[in-house]
Amino acid sequence: MTITEMLLDSVQYVVDSKGQKTAVQFDLQTWQMLQEMLEDLEDIAEIAQARQEQEETIPWEQVVPNTNQRMVWLPMVANVQN
Repeated sequence: MTITEMLLDSVQYVVDSKGQKTAVQFDLQTWQMLQEMLEDLEDIAEIAQARQEQEETIPWEQVVPNTNQRMVWLPMVANVQN
C-alpha cells in the first residue's frame, strides 16, 4: 500500500452542522508516519541547502566514533570562521 493510499484509507472528515467538511483526522499510526515523513523532508531540504551553500560538513562516523555507545543529545553551539 502506498503512503497516499494509507492516508486516504485512514482519513476521517469532521463536518459542521450543515454537513460541510471542516477538518480531517487520521488514526495515530498514520499520523506518526506522516510526522516522520515531514521530518525526513525537512532533513533533506537542509542537506540540499548545505550543499548549495557549500557549508563544511563533518562525517557521521567522526561525530559519533563508536555508534554502540549510548547517545545523549546535548545542545551545541559551533562558531565557524571563514
